[in-house]
Amino acid sequence: MSPKSINEIKQILSSQPIVAIDYALEAFLFSIKETKQKQINSEFFVLFCQAIFRYQDIKYVNHLNLGDLLFDQGLNSNQKKFIAACLLRLLNICENILDDNKVKYKTLELFDEVFARDLYSQLNIKIKSQSYEKENILKEVVLTLEKDFDNLIDSFNDITLITTFRNDFNKIINSKVSKAILHYFVPRSLIENGKLAQIFRSIEQYSKEAEVKKIQYFGEAKEILTEYLTSAKTFGTKYSCNYLGGFATKVLKLLEKDFQNNPLSKPAELDISRSDKKYPFLTKDAKFDLNLVVCNHGPGQAFDVSLNIIDIDDNLYLDSSERYLGNLELTSITVPITCKVTRSEKQATLILELAWKNFDSSEIKKEFYLEFESQNYEIDWDSLAIEEPYSLEPVITEEELVGRTEQL
Repeated sequence: MSPKSINEIKQILSSQPIVAIDYALEAFLFSIKETKQKQINSEFFVLFCQAIFRYQDIKYVNHLNLGDLLFDQGLNSNQKKFIAACLLRLLNICENILDDNKVKYKTLELFDEVFARDLYSQLNIKIKSQSYEKENILKEVVLTLEKDFDNLIDSFNDITLITTFRNDFNKIINSKVSKAILHYFVPRSLIENGKLAQIFRSIEQYSKEAEVKKIQYFGEAKEILTEYLTSAKTFGTKYSCNYLGGFATKVLKLLEKDFQNNPLSKPAELDISRSDKKYPFLTKDAKFDLNLVVCNHGPGQAFDVSLNIIDIDDNLYLDSSERYLGNLELTSITVPITCKVTRSEKQATLILELAWKNFDSSEIKKEFYLEFESQNYEIDWDSLAIEEPYSLEPVITEEELVGRTEQL
C-alpha cells in the first residue's frame, strides 16, 4: 500500500489525528527507502507533531517550535507517555532522529522519565546506562513487538488450540512493551472491560460443544467477532487494524472453516409419516387428533419448519391447515392435527408440505401423501369406552387369557 501524500495527511489530521500519526510514520519510512537518506522529512515531521498535539489537545501555534513543544515540561503525565510512545515508533523507523545532540538529550530524558519504572525494567535498561546502549535496545523494541504479533497471528491455524493462543495473545498484549506503545493506538474498549475474555470464552465454548447447541455457540461467537472486527477497523490505526483486527479476522476465518466441516452446518433432511394408530372415520361428527410424525434425519438442523396441509378428503374438516414447528434438531416430534368427521368413510388421505431452512438460509419444500385407516367398524367403541377394561373375576380357562386368541 502506497503511503499517504502530505495533502491526504492534512485531510485526516482534523478528524482522526491518531490515524494521521500512522500516515506520517508510513510517509517517513517510504521517504527514507526512496531517497536512501536517513534524514527526517521536515514537512512530514511537522504533520507528525501537529497530529500528536491535536490528539492530546495540546495547543500550538502553526509549526513554530513544534519540536521543542514535544519536550515541554508543562505537559501532564499522560501526554508525555503518549509523546514518548510516538517518538519510540519514529525511532524504530529513523534512528537518525537522535543524531542531533540536543534532540537526543531531550528524547532520552523523556524516555527515562516515562519508561524507567516499567519498560526499562523489562528491557533491562538502567537509567545510568550509556546513551548508545539505550539507543541500541530502544530502536529495536517496536519492531520486535510488531513481529511478535505478526508471528503469533500467522502461526494460529487450528481453532481447537484457542486456549493456547489465548494465553500467548494475552501475554503479548498485556506486556509492559505493549502497554507502553500499542495501547495508545488501539481503542481501550477492545482490550479492556473483558472484551477479549468474552471473545475467547465464546470460542472455547464453541470448541467444547459437540451437540446441536454448537450451532448456537457458533452464531454467538461469530456475532461477537464481527462486531469486534468492525470496531477495530473503524478506529483506523495500524495497530488496531493489523493486530486487533488481524486477530479477529484470523479467528473468524478459522471458526467458519471449522463449522463448515461440521455435519451440523450441512442440510437437513425432513420427512413426515403417520403413526400406526387408527381413527374413527366411520363415526360422523367425531372429533379427534390425527398424529403426524415429523422426523429430521440430519445431518444438519432445520430452521423455521412449517407444516401445510395442501389437500384433504372432504370427509374431514380441519381446524387449521398450517402449523409452525420452529427449529427441529436431529429428532422426531409428533404433531397433532385436530379434525372432525363430516362423512363416514373407511379411510382418509392428506397431501402435506413441509418447508424449512437450512443453516445457510436455503429454503426447502417437500410434499407428502399419507393415507389413514379407520378403526374396525364392527366394534362398538362407545360401549367399550364405559366398560371396565379388566375383569375382577379369576381366570379359569385359557380362552380368558388376554392375547391367547384374537378377540378383535
